[in-house]
Parts: sequence; structure tokens; C-alpha cells
Amino acid sequence: MKIKYFLIILFFHLNFVRAQVESYEFIQTYTIADLEQVVADFGATGALVPEYEVDLYRVFYRTEYNDSLTLVTGALAIPRNMDCKPPLISYQHGTSSEKLGVPSYGSGELFICLVFAAEGNVLVAPDYIGLGGSIIDLHPYQHGFSQGHSAINLMRAARDLQSDLSFELNNQLFLFGYSQGGHATAATAKYIEELYPDEFNVTAAMPMSGAYDLSGSQADFVDNGQPYATPGYLPYIVMGYQSVYHDLYDSIQEVFISPYDSLMPYYLIGHNFDMSFINGQCDPFPLNMFTAQTIDAFYNDPNYPFKVRLEENDLLDWTPKTKIRMYYCTGDEQVYYRNSEVADSVWNYNGAPDAQAVFLTNEDHGGCIDDALIAARLFFGNLLNNGIEILINYDPAANSYTVDVLGEDIDNYDVLWSDGSTGTSVSNVQASIFYEVELTHKTTGCANDKRFNVESVTGLSTQTDQIVVNVYPNPSSQFIVLDINLTSNETVKIMDNQGKIVYSFDFQSGTEPMVNISALSAGVYYLHIGESLQHQGSFVKK
Repeated sequence: MKIKYFLIILFFHLNFVRAQVESYEFIQTYTIADLEQVVADFGATGALVPEYEVDLYRVFYRTEYNDSLTLVTGALAIPRNMDCKPPLISYQHGTSSEKLGVPSYGSGELFICLVFAAEGNVLVAPDYIGLGGSIIDLHPYQHGFSQGHSAINLMRAARDLQSDLSFELNNQLFLFGYSQGGHATAATAKYIEELYPDEFNVTAAMPMSGAYDLSGSQADFVDNGQPYATPGYLPYIVMGYQSVYHDLYDSIQEVFISPYDSLMPYYLIGHNFDMSFINGQCDPFPLNMFTAQTIDAFYNDPNYPFKVRLEENDLLDWTPKTKIRMYYCTGDEQVYYRNSEVADSVWNYNGAPDAQAVFLTNEDHGGCIDDALIAARLFFGNLLNNGIEILINYDPAANSYTVDVLGEDIDNYDVLWSDGSTGTSVSNVQASIFYEVELTHKTTGCANDKRFNVESVTGLSTQTDQIVVNVYPNPSSQFIVLDINLTSNETVKIMDNQGKIVYSFDFQSGTEPMVNISALSAGVYYLHIGESLQHQGSFVKK
């Protein structure tokens, strides 16, 4: 089946990659005041700051479905009057069983896209097959291939619309999504790496609370002897897989007992009911809705079609090259947090260069959303380049760094090094010390900075035991994220300029903790690592 899909997509990629957009329609412009209210409603005032008005469009485009192409829709949010080239960000939405409960038709998740666009990013958000403007009557729920390609083809559409809608993207691409969108985000990154590495280069992917281990951790969680919070998810995925694979059953009565053999098709096909209603019509113990033969086959027959299809949609048989942060909460009652931990373990065992599961809080699925979104925003915000890709060259003979800009003339930029010099090179550098350089375009004012040392530029170890702390965003008014190169667990203390400890916590090696600093007074604060309290870093609270 994987070979078949590869050949199908190769054909589509060669013949239809430049013909994805069918049409698009303008929906409305959101003012900064509109978007500030959205941020306030999220409770994220200060953490997310709208800077641009946003034009919202609905895009009609085609994507792969059952060996052919089908028409689907998605949202495209474009900030107005940008001076700097924006990145492209694809947001994959969470579970929806309502036809129009999707971004381009005004679902709550649309406002996530609008707020992120208002910060100067172009956002796309696929509605997926079966939802939004799609004529397919059932969404293939948690089907990685179709959800990933719904995102990929919408990204292609956005690129094709740059001239029509008067925007110009830079070379950065970010992916993020929550819940079902977490699985879809990881699947999108996987298919880009496997099928389209020459067409897309993902800067970073941030899947959040996703079921990356569907056949293992998630299946065990659904059948753990306790009532499941969202029992409608299981029939949704069974029927959705049947719509694309056609081999799970010949008759639905083979799978569901009465009355669910008639209720589930009625509630799910056509997408006329929301998920909370459907969950209420299900048995809280999901397996009670299935025939004894189905349950026996799932647990005892390794070739049982549904089990095989779940395994095909796991995302563990892949070693991501993309920079990945999987955010999760341990109180999640819908998507078992072990999905993130297992993916982290497997991917890193296989040699993924920069994939990490990041624990946030012990909140439940709904409570985790805000923390995950803010964490993702802080993470990718530290990677944004305003369309300025800085290149650093290290000359070992001269022991110097030289700065340049990809695809542009460095003479168009003002240069400022961390030592205060303003030329294109600095000499007598120390290999183990981190340097910073900032470039500012002389005409547009767009700026980007880069932090590096010899090892990060050349890949050659500097053999240093120096603890390096990267704090971002810096300055900040709400949250900071700490990236510390510790290989052991240590106590981190935050001190004010009088030496008073205002906050402390136990840092775990391999994590990037997010710290809420909103209660601190404005000023400079210092980070101290370990019992020796040696000064290792600082940040500014706005």
C-alpha cells in the first residue's frame, strides 16, 4: 500500500503541483482592534501582540483522495502592509465533526490563525477532506496521508497566490497544530521529508498533544478499563478509515452492535452534528459499541485490517530531520501524553537531530491548549528571520568570522556585532564563546540576528564545558523559554539586580522550560545555574 501511494503521489506531484488553486474568495479584513480583542479573549494579552491588520481569504484547491483529486477548502490569512518578507505557517486544526466547524468557515481555531498572522506571518489552515467546502460526505479522521496532503497542497496554493494577493514569502516554513492537528502536523512534516524534500524545507514543526502512536499508546489508553472522555473518536476513525481503505468491513454490522450500527453512520456521515453531541450518544466505554468478533480480531489477529491501518498511520517509522517540539500535558484525558514520550524516545533512538517532547503542565486536554500555543509561539518566534537569512563563515587561518546574507548584497545592511564592531568581519575570536551579529536593512528597517560559536558554524566540537544559556524572547513581558546545554539536572535560580531570588525551579536535562514572568517587576534579571550560583545569563522583563 505504501508503494502504491508513493507512485500515485509521484504522478500527482509531477503533473498537478502547479495547478492546485481552483479559486479564492475574500472574506473580510480584521483590524488591529479586532485582533487585540481576540488576544484578550484568549487571556494572552502581552504574550501575543497584533501589529498588522489581516485579510482573510477562503481558498478552493485540489488534493489527493482515493487515487484522484478532490476539491477542498482552507483559510489563508495575510497581514497587510508588511515591510519584511513573512514566513509561511500552516496550522492544522483539531477534531471537528461539523461540516463548517473548520477555520475557513469561522471556527474558533480560525482566530488562532488570525492572531499569529497579525504578528507578521502568512497563515494557512486546511479544512481537510469531507469538511468545509468539500463534497466528500465523510472526513477520513486521523488519516495522516490525506491530512498531510491537505496541508501541503494549501501551502502550494498560497505560494501560487503571492502575485494575485500582493505578498512575498520568505524562505521559512513552520507547521503547528493541536490534538488531531498535532497528528496532522507531524504527518505533514513526514510526507514533506519523504516525498517533497526539494520543494519544501520545514524550518520547524510544533505538533501538540497528538496521537503519534495510534496503534499503541492511544489504543491502550482508550481501552484502559475507565470511561473515555471522547468515545465518539473511535467510530469516527473506523468509518473514516473505511472511506479511504475500503477493507475494514463489508457491512457495518460486522463492526458495530445495535443501535450503534445505525446511529454512528447517521451522526457522522454528512457532518451535521458536533462532537460533544456525538460523544454523548456513545457508550463511555468505547469497545462496548463493537461486536465481540471485532474486539477479538483487533487484539489477536495481527493482520486484522483496522489494526494494520492504525499502524500505517502511526508516525514512529520515521526519523525526522526537521526541528520538532512536541508539546503535551500529563492530565490530557483525550490524547494520552505517552504518545509524545514514545515518539520522542523512538525518533531520538533512530537518530533524529533535533526532536523533543516538551512537558508543559498537568492540565487536561482543553486546559493545555493555551499553554501549548504560547510555547509554540515562543519557540518559532525565536527562529523567525524577517526574510533575512544570515550566513556566517569561520576562517581558521585568520581566526575570524565573516557575515553575509543569502541571495542579497551585504552592503544593503547595517552590521552590528556583539562586541560593538560594525564591519562585515570580526577577528581574534574565541572558539568556545558565543557571538551575536545583527543585520538591519538600510531601506526597509527589517532586521535579523544570529547567535553562534565555532561549533555551531563548523560542526566541530570546541571541547568546552561552559554552560550556555539562551533566553527567548528577550526582552519579554509574559513568558521566557530557557535553552540550556546542561547534561545533568540542576537548580535554576532567577535573581533581581539586588541578588534576591525571585523564582527557582529544578531544570531537567534535555528540556526547554517555559517560565511565566508576568508577575515580576520590569527590569533586568539574572539566571544562576547549580549550587555555585555562577552567573550564566540574563533577561529583561518589560
